Amino acid sequence: MSLEEDLEFTKIATLARQFQWEVVRQEVQDQNLVVVLKKPRALGPEQLTLAAGPVSSMPT
Repeated sequence: MSLEEDLEFTKIATLARQFQWEVVRQEVQDQNLVVVLKKPRALGPEQLTLAAGPVSSMPT
């Protein structure tokens, strides 16, 4: 993962923790950063997948 991708992941993970979501997986697919989040069990078994556009065009 590049430094830019790592910084974007850190932003997403920080925000997710504020809402008590757990990061399940992170990866880059076709130049898109994909982060899979999971709600705490107390809130239900749902998962949320976030995908952002090409990493090179993400604002910092």
